[in-house]
This record gives sequence, structure tokens and C-alpha cells, in this order.
Amino acid sequence: MIQERAHVAQSSETIVKETLDSILPRPPYSTSTSFTSTDVDLGETILKAESGDAAAQIHLGDIYCDPENGIEQDYSLAMEWYKKAAAQDNTTAQYKLGYLYEKGFGVPQDDVQAFEWYLKSAEQGNVTAQFRVGTCYRGCHSSAVEKNCKASLEWFVKAAEQGMVEAEFMAGAIYMNDEHVDKDIDKAFSWLLKAAEKGFLEAMNMVGRMYLDGEGVLKDETKASEWFLQAAERGFANAQCSIARLYMEGTGVAQDSKRALEWFRKSAEQGDVVAQLQLGLMLCSTKGDVKQDFEEARKWFEIAGREGKQAHGLMFLGLVYHRGFEEAAEDHERARELYLLALEVQPDFEEAKGHLKDVEELIEQDRRAAARKEMGFVEAWISDVTSVYNELKKLW
Repeated sequence: MIQERAHVAQSSETIVKETLDSILPRPPYSTSTSFTSTDVDLGETILKAESGDAAAQIHLGDIYCDPENGIEQDYSLAMEWYKKAAAQDNTTAQYKLGYLYEKGFGVPQDDVQAFEWYLKSAEQGNVTAQFRVGTCYRGCHSSAVEKNCKASLEWFVKAAEQGMVEAEFMAGAIYMNDEHVDKDIDKAFSWLLKAAEKGFLEAMNMVGRMYLDGEGVLKDETKASEWFLQAAERGFANAQCSIARLYMEGTGVAQDSKRALEWFRKSAEQGDVVAQLQLGLMLCSTKGDVKQDFEEARKWFEIAGREGKQAHGLMFLGLVYHRGFEEAAEDHERARELYLLALEVQPDFEEAKGHLKDVEELIEQDRRAAARKEMGFVEAWISDVTSVYNELKKLW
């Protein structure tokens, strides 16, 4: 099914990358407190920092990093205060120094220095630094170290063991399906469930998938639907597509075409290509209690095919012009173009090859019919000319 071909085939590498892109980098400062240059609190913070108080030094560094607290932003001063705290083996300051080096704030950008500070902090148990070292070893946002997926997993597990939800998800996703690490489906489910129970949407969706497939846990379609629905209601497009599919099939929930259509549409509007295709197909179908709407179906096939570069979308759009549904008149040349585009995206797409062959035969038939029609016009013209000529002869 389209759902399985597109969503389930998504590798852990893709999931990991998308997750990292969504949560990194993190600002090294807190914006919970605002200061102005006249605040007594600021003066007290400076006095404490100058006397060697590491917490005050970090706080002062945060103040100079934050552009929204009324103090002129100065990364160089922030760096100085973080270094003073880091010299006292303060892991938070070490992590924040790593961040400034990574981003090139107040200093020339330097991945190596960033990694060294992250590692110092991580080795002393700073959970955020442990997570960041894990991402560095995955080759994400850092050129400081060679990619090492096993080392990456070790650091994610360290952070996960301290309860960091992102790390729990990462550990689970890697154990689930990573070609560089031995698969451990039990550990995968354990870590993903921890993250899901904390509301991490990607984990909720993956736990739903594992219950649906009976992977790492006993198959339970009802629990699968519950996890998908929780994530869907919180706006996660992939889960919206998954719960729509369950409503469409009556798997784990009562079959309900209208609710399936609603969830496919929500997911499609967020750009989920699989949902766009399924929505288009439902709108073309005569099954269930969904009203046919070929025009809207064509719109979703167009979006999935042309914008999403999805071979199925291009093929389905080709079929609209191949068969000629409602407002879309038959246009065999356009259908042929779309089938060829589908095969550019997916050269081994046998279904598109079959439709291409059919439409090319129709194009040839169209060409022959046009030729016969043209010949008929010529013959009629000759007949008319001959008749006129014969009439004129009578006058000679």
C-alpha cells in the first residue's frame, strides 16, 4: 500500500536527521529573566561573578548573550564569563562555550573547539552535552570528528538514562533500524515508549507503528490507533495519515470513511505526500459515503506529483488526463508527459510503464484518426472542386 511504501520505508537515518534539525541548535542562555542596566539584580550578579561564583558567572554570560533583556548583546563578554565558570569545571559553562564556538558567536567558528568543550561537559554528566556529543558522532552539525554511529548511540543512551526525551527517542530510533548498529527491537520499543509517554510526537507515532505491526511488542491494533490518534490530535502529520488509514480500513477502530477523509485532509494540508495521494484516491472512489470530487482529487495529485516529486502522484494525475474525469477532458499527450515524469522519479515503476504503453497506443490511434479525418476533408474538397468544374464546363 502507498502508506507502507512511503512512511514505513523512512530510514532511521532520515528520522534522526529530521529530529536533530528540529531541536538543534539550542540557545545557550535562558530568557526567563530580563534586566536593565539600572537593575540592582544585575549589579549583585556582577559582584558575585567577580568574586568567583560560577552560577553568577554563567548568569552574567547568559545576560550578555540574550538580545531581549535590555543589555547590549556582547558574545565576547559572555565568552569571558563562561570561561571563568568553565575553569571551575562547571559543566553548564563548558557546554555553553561549546555552543559559542560551534556558532561562531564572539569567536571564530571552530567545530573542534566546540566538540572539545561539549565532550568535557558530557564526560562530567551534563545531559545536554551528552546529547550534543551524540549528534556530533552522527556527523550532524559538526565536522570535528569522524562519523561513528556506535559512539553516537552510546552518548544518546547516557543522556536517555538521565531522562532526556530527545535522547530516548534517538536511542529508540537507532536501535529500531540503523544499518550501522545491531538492531535490538526490544531496546528500541523500550526507549521509544519512554519518549512517547512524555509526549514526544515522533516517538508516539513510532510506538503506534510498532503496535500495528507487532514489532517489539505484541500486535495490538487498538493500542496502535490510540497512539496514532494522540499524536494526530496534537498536529503530527504522519500520525494523522496513519489514523486516517485505520479509519479507512476499520483497523483498530470502527470503519469511518468521513473521519478517514478528515484526517487525510489535515495531514495533506501539512504537506504529507502519502496523505495527499490517499485523499485524492478517496475523492475518486465510489466506495463508502464520501462524495466524489475529481477536481479536488486532481488538485492533490498535482501537489503530490509536481511539488512533492512523488511518482504515484504523477501517475494518478496522468490517469486523470488519460481517462478524462469530469472537468478534465482527455488529453493523451499530457498524460504521456506525466507518466514519463513519474518514471524519471521512479524508473522501475511498472504500473506507470503499463499506463504509458496504453496511452501511447491511444496517441497513435488519435494520430491515425486525425489523418483519416484530414483525408476526408481533402476528398470532400476534391469532390467539390470537381463538381464546380463540371458545372463550369456546361457553360463553355
